[in-house]
Amino acid sequence: MIIKHILRRGLLGFLIGIAVQYLLAIAVSLYLRLGYLLPYPASFPERFGGEMNTVVIVTAVCGGIGAIIGMVTAWLKTRR
Repeated sequence: MIIKHILRRGLLGFLIGIAVQYLLAIAVSLYLRLGYLLPYPASFPERFGGEMNTVVIVTAVCGGIGAIIGMVTAWLKTRR
């Protein structure tokens, strides 16, 4: 039961992490008045071998961070 709760919070955190990443990308693009969405820093496609690879990696990292935060908070809550 506890593991199921922690995994559920991890999945929710993954989705929230992706949503936060895209909301921040939209806010930064609007602030900089770019006229287009830039979901990653401009130098990343050169490092990661293209735009598609960059979007996948950035999305996975942001989702992973959200999942870790969600799982840790659920785990700390169950320890009390």
